[in-house]
Amino acid sequence: MSGSRRPVLPLLAPLPIGLVQLLLARVVLGVPDWAAARDFLLSDRPTQADGLAAAQAVLWLVVGVALLAALTAAGRALATDGRRGREVGWSVGVVLAGLVILAAGAGHHVQTSSPSLAGGSLQEARAELAR
Repeated sequence: MSGSRRPVLPLLAPLPIGLVQLLLARVVLGVPDWAAARDFLLSDRPTQADGLAAAQAVLWLVVGVALLAALTAAGRALATDGRRGREVGWSVGVVLAGLVILAAGAGHHVQTSSPSLAGGSLQEARAELAR
């Protein structure tokens, strides 16, 4: 009977990985501004800051769902001999969430300047149209 039980350590591996992802999300993304994210969804005139807050909130939700999925999968695997495919699916989800966080952090740190959204003056626009 003991030959059918799986080792516990591989089942618990997603837990520290998920916690590291939460820590990295905190460092890279910062704490989301939920009010600005809500304004992005509900406002008639959302701002760029509202859009960034909404994207940040979505990333946090992905990280949270991935961690909950890892916890759920580990709990189920410890309680029963669940299917191997389900564990692989959750592992892939956790890895993808980590890659999204890393990509967002890399994009944030690589970007040297923010684009100018100013349209210029009326005189500059007339000069461009006159060309």
